[in-house]
Amino acid sequence: MTGKGSAAGRAVKFTFLGVWLLFTVFPLYWIAVTSLKAPGDIFHFPLAYWPERFSLENYRGLFGTADFGTYLTNSLIVSTVAGVTATAISMLSAYVLARFEFRTKSALLMAALVTQMIPSFIALGPLYLLMTDLKLVDNRLGLILVYIAVCNPLCTVMLRGFFENIRTRWRRPP
Repeated sequence: MTGKGSAAGRAVKFTFLGVWLLFTVFPLYWIAVTSLKAPGDIFHFPLAYWPERFSLENYRGLFGTADFGTYLTNSLIVSTVAGVTATAISMLSAYVLARFEFRTKSALLMAALVTQMIPSFIALGPLYLLMTDLKLVDNRLGLILVYIAVCNPLCTVMLRGFFENIRTRWRRPP
């Protein structure tokens, strides 16, 4: 086996990665196990890391009384449409920024980066007033438009880097 470093170094590395994996996976395990406990067993002390009896009561309540299916459908529709549309728009602008040289190129990139530095909650008041005037409050279209507007600058900058990488790797030799 050809590897870099000594056997002790590899052992330390794998031990560290194993501990890191446990810290990373444990919250997911805890969510799954807690969801399968009976509603009254969730708050028992001392904590039970494995349920004594499994129950699907939490899921019955989630899908039966909380109308979770509607919320899940709305989320899937909004995120899919917004993601595909933002990616399509960003691809067009990122290709132009990667392929062509023009005077305002650096200003456009700086503006895209600056918009990501401003906290989103600062724009909530004016955005709510705008969406109210356009009658886009409390519907999917309004939410999709906001998601597209918020995602576009970051997507453009990231895709520009992707197109730059393609351009430099596949350039014909002189």
